[in-house]
Amino acid sequence: MERYTLYYRGQGSPAGDAAMIAATPGLRVIDHEVERAMLVEAEPGTIERVRARFPQWMVSREAYYPRPEPQ
Repeated sequence: MERYTLYYRGQGSPAGDAAMIAATPGLRVIDHEVERAMLVEAEPGTIERVRARFPQWMVSREAYYPRPEPQ
């Protein structure tokens, strides 16, 4: 499984969409403290189905950045 960030770009409250996304089989919500964003874990095929069903949500693979070395 991979982690993805989802950001709501639409107008109004995303609460209904967020509830349906969270109920998607094969998807696990890691963090949803911010109403318009969430971090989820899922297989790429599951994420592609979510992307197609909820076009108002921008989906990106989670990015990791190493901590810089002390100077």
